[in-house]
Amino acid sequence: MMIKVAIVEDNPKDQALLAGILDQWSRVKTDAACKIQKDYYETGESFLEEARKYQLKYHLIFMDIGLGGKLSGLETAQLLRESGDQTPLVFLTGYDMHMRQGYQVRALDYISKPAQVQAVYSCLGRLASIYLEAGYMISDHKGVVEIPYRDILYFSQEKHYMNIVTRNQLWKQRISIKDLERILPAQFVRCNRGSIINVFAVQQINKKFVLMKDGRSVPITAPYLEDVYSRYRNKSMIQY
Repeated sequence: MMIKVAIVEDNPKDQALLAGILDQWSRVKTDAACKIQKDYYETGESFLEEARKYQLKYHLIFMDIGLGGKLSGLETAQLLRESGDQTPLVFLTGYDMHMRQGYQVRALDYISKPAQVQAVYSCLGRLASIYLEAGYMISDHKGVVEIPYRDILYFSQEKHYMNIVTRNQLWKQRISIKDLERILPAQFVRCNRGSIINVFAVQQINKKFVLMKDGRSVPITAPYLEDVYSRYRNKSMIQY
């Protein structure tokens, strides 16, 4: 099991302290069955640029509010949310005065600096329930509907709309595939120009199509074949 974490912190001591607690949690609480991959950023600008450029997906982001670049942690979080990214976010701060602003970007929690073991452990414990209950949200004539990620087989573009295919139902949403790719968690991977599959719903992959567990097939094209194989082989490392 792999948890991918971004640490956006410009103080080396605070960065190292948090990283040490995360590694300790992995050893003590999971008997080393869970590994934590940590990516480090010293400014909000570098984090946003790298995440956009490489389409990075994280399970959890730790964000220092008092970053030393042009963007504060709160401003970085606001831009992240405006891009459609809903990754759970924990602020690192020495001041309670920022908490109300943090609610506007739907922060999971706050940790006072220097980070304490129990506070970090608490955040990681809450993370499991978030991902178990996570889903894709759309609006229809009845209001907002949340479709559990585990129920989605694949997304397929049809003109200006995206078909969201589950085992028992078909939903439609007006969204581009590029925008969709940016907001989906790492268990979803593109397999052709207009389709994104859930690797946990895949039964078999060959050079021409992906066979889903319910018997349906989705075409696969050469430019996406290697990425699909890689994501499928490593699927146990991208779900928490």
